Amino acid sequence: NTATGEKFKLHAGRNIIGRKALTSKANIQIAVLNGSKAMSREHLYIDVSEVKGLGIRRVLSLVKQMVNKTEVDNEKLEFGDKVVLSGGETILLPGATLKFVVDGE
Repeated sequence: NTATGEKFKLHAGRNIIGRKALTSKANIQIAVLNGSKAMSREHLYIDVSEVKGLGIRRVLSLVKQMVNKTEVDNEKLEFGDKVVLSGGETILLPGATLKFVVDGE
């Protein structure tokens, strides 16, 4: 989270990112600026898997159709889009901005 400097580690499989809330099922919960509820409790996910011969692959997608703007490197993310992350991407969520960093690469 670029505003707080907070870092989150991804695990193999599906990593769900969303707004911090008691009822959130996200395994990565983000405290949003100004207590806004524009970010969903389960907003987007990043699937982490190993692809034979290619190494680790990270694919970001929205959890559901939503009206609140989400961007990856200034490109609006639509439901159904799949963005392969390689490192260095800026992910703009309602109430938070994340910088995707790959450790050791």
